[in-house]
Amino acid sequence: MKLPNNYGSVSKLSGNRRRPYMVRKSLDGNQLVIGYFETKEKALQALADYNRQPAELPKSTITLTTLYKQWLPHHAPTLSKSGVSSYTNAYRHIQSIATIPIQQLTYDDFQGVLDAMQLSYASKKKVRSLINQLCKYAIKKELMQRNYGDLVTIGKNTKVRPHKPFTRQQINKLWQLNTSEADGALILLYTGMRCDELLNLRRKDINLKSKYLTITKSKTKAGEGRVIPLHKRILPIVERLCSQYQDRLFPISYTNFSKHFNRITNGKHTTHDCRHTVATMLDRADANPNAVRAILGHKNGDVTIKVYTHKGLRDLRRAIALLK
Repeated sequence: MKLPNNYGSVSKLSGNRRRPYMVRKSLDGNQLVIGYFETKEKALQALADYNRQPAELPKSTITLTTLYKQWLPHHAPTLSKSGVSSYTNAYRHIQSIATIPIQQLTYDDFQGVLDAMQLSYASKKKVRSLINQLCKYAIKKELMQRNYGDLVTIGKNTKVRPHKPFTRQQINKLWQLNTSEADGALILLYTGMRCDELLNLRRKDINLKSKYLTITKSKTKAGEGRVIPLHKRILPIVERLCSQYQDRLFPISYTNFSKHFNRITNGKHTTHDCRHTVATMLDRADANPNAVRAILGHKNGDVTIKVYTHKGLRDLRRAIALLK
């Protein structure tokens, strides 16, 4: 049966597929995939439904891709740039089911995506989070009745390399190196910054007069905009970097920085161990818990500490000064 012009098309894909019939329609010169179906009859019905309501896809044909494109603009304002990027990366891992209509997806489809991932627990956790968010959005849109994100599992978080703090001897060895690689490690060890925050640090983020820096790019909303006082031991390093660079203080990629870091620590530590070291040392020194959360960029209850009074900044300085 020949379909009318500009009506759309139904084609059968090769291979052994659960839903071999693909429905497409040309819109503004682009081929829009409406969905994939088990039989030709269901595919033709979906195409007919779409042509009756072209302004809005019938619920039976809305795919995970369509849902994602509707959901992201609503959710993005609550995320940092790195948070949006993280969800974008997670979306790539659900491509195998992205073109299947939402109402045809089952628990096995979502669990299968996670089971097929040969990645870390953290990566699987982010994909599960995306599935959870998309299912919640689908339920609001009356496209789905249950949240499969609450049902899927990702196994146990078995750390291949548990975080461990630097010893005093290891920190002293870094001071003796007097290299740019050691400078980066020492700044991490005396600020508690994440590695990506360090690599995004710019000259304009440093207030040498008042001796503090401001984090403008972070992986979390709580981390952005926070102030970290400069410890007296790393102040000369930061001053030197500010005199050398007008923009990024560490114009190097994360991969190369990690490579150099691994070399100077003899492979015994990760960059995140620096942050763990700061948290451990401040805890041992009985630092003010609110100050510690502010320095590390953690939420204080329901309120994120971003704007500091003079008293607040003094509290942060006292905490940083406890690092030896």
